[in-house]
Amino acid sequence: HGPMWAMIVSDQDHYAAVRDAMNDAGQGGTVLLGSHKFGHAGETTVLDPMRAAAKQGANVKLFYTKALPNFGDKAAAAKSSELANSAIALHPTEDEMHAKFLSWNNFLLITSFNFLSASVNASQRSGSEIGILLHGPDIAETFVSSLEAHGVQFALHLGRRKRKNPRRRRRGKKAPSSQRPQ
Repeated sequence: HGPMWAMIVSDQDHYAAVRDAMNDAGQGGTVLLGSHKFGHAGETTVLDPMRAAAKQGANVKLFYTKALPNFGDKAAAAKSSELANSAIALHPTEDEMHAKFLSWNNFLLITSFNFLSASVNASQRSGSEIGILLHGPDIAETFVSSLEAHGVQFALHLGRRKRKNPRRRRRGKKAPSSQRPQ
């Protein structure tokens, strides 16, 4: 199968991983990035490098769960349309996703870092954002297949989003007295 390895990634290393994905994906390669939140901070740290990767012929797919309130769904939709002109897919996931990851070629980074909304501040304590970078044959494909097998879909969902936890009852609402235990 070939050599496999893992290494810890922290703070500023996340930006290096994005640049590595930009430089390594190449013609016909795929970059897949998932971020729980999407906001202004992702522009220069992620979107600009992904534009460069797409220009080099990479297939770039970016996913997020929700836009930050100070950014908004309207701005996120406008950014999605703009990026489509650069051959980049940017869409909300169909389901709630708290995961943060970046995959390209034989690399997979799973992390706490919200790529599309966070910025690492030099004044923060060291190690405030941490992840693990894995390298091995077919690791990115295996990761995506595993997520899909567990019901995480990366379909390009442009319509209404699914409700979070539709089975959860509202707080404070009691069951009818006929259904309460006696």
